[in-house]
Amino acid sequence: MSDPEQINLYCQEASNIIAHAEAVAQSLRQNGACEGHNLMAAQCIVALKHLGQILEKRRRHVTFDAVPHTGDPPAPINRHWLFALSLRPRGKARASEART
Repeated sequence: MSDPEQINLYCQEASNIIAHAEAVAQSLRQNGACEGHNLMAAQCIVALKHLGQILEKRRRHVTFDAVPHTGDPPAPINRHWLFALSLRPRGKARASEART
């Protein structure tokens, strides 16, 4: 699912489904549906909104990847492991180490 046009269609369809679900939930409340039906409708709307957020996040990610990056990648930092050896304690501080 990396085609931006296809993802845009999915996002648009998701927003249409959420709008329809909210209209149905409003209709249930207006027609005096029981508390259980209202709660199930609210839970479905929350789940649909979460899926819509996932699709939007994916759309933003694909859009960002499609934009050409103009900057040069950062230069790697050369780190030497010998520096870590200089951090070891010297002299009397080493006397407390266990000897084998």
